[in-house]
Amino acid sequence: MGNNYRFLKSDNRNGISYLRAATMTAFNKFNEDKQPIELKCIPMPIIVECMKALGWKQDDPVETNGWQVDWWMHVITPDNTKVLLSGSWYYGDFKIEIDE
Repeated sequence: MGNNYRFLKSDNRNGISYLRAATMTAFNKFNEDKQPIELKCIPMPIIVECMKALGWKQDDPVETNGWQVDWWMHVITPDNTKVLLSGSWYYGDFKIEIDE
């Protein structure tokens, strides 16, 4: 079923650092076991920043649809694993999973 991480804690002084660390933890966990991971309340710029920091390359442009701005992005990891990142800009959630 995969892992479901909910990083809802917010600290005004360290909120962005906390979100960055939580996102990097999720990406690193995915790199280890390749199981789907879902996160909540993570802004898209932090997702992209962490993805690039780990050397993940965007395979095509971000696609979107609907009023919730559902989005998906195909990426390739340094070990050539094809990954699908998807989520909703409205709700701020996203999922990391193997792209089949």
